[in-house]
Amino acid sequence: MKSPIKGLTAVVIGLGLIVAGCSAASEATEMTSEAAAAVEINETAYIEAFLQKDLDAFMETMAEDVVFVDETFGDHLVGKAAVRNMYVNVIRFADPDASGVLDRFVSLDATFAASTWDWIGTNAFGKPFDLPIVLVHEYRDGKIVKETTSYASPDAYGQLMGS
Repeated sequence: MKSPIKGLTAVVIGLGLIVAGCSAASEATEMTSEAAAAVEINETAYIEAFLQKDLDAFMETMAEDVVFVDETFGDHLVGKAAVRNMYVNVIRFADPDASGVLDRFVSLDATFAASTWDWIGTNAFGKPFDLPIVLVHEYRDGKIVKETTSYASPDAYGQLMGS
């Protein structure tokens, strides 16, 4: 059976190549190496802060008007305070030793980044979880302005909640 995350990765990369092609064709969307480096640094800080459960550092990666969309659970949140409150609940369901394995990172220009990674740990009920995740981030001025998250696992809720 084909892994759903690999299919989603192909779609993300394919869309990214289209975006990159359009960007290359237009001087208005030309990126600088400085801006691209800022996106890569922010993406790394995002994952590291999440895994370390450093909510302040994690939220520093986001703009004040950030929009969060979770395609798996149906969440749609607007604003840094709302996203922070949601992540307080997400983080409390994982053990302190939860880890992440970054599978792929794509930074096509200074406005877009995507990654797939596995979030691995034990939930608050003592049961292990292994969740492949696809993250798509839209950027403005080096900060995430929109996060779209999708868990590529049909039982993501069950793994996090202990069923």
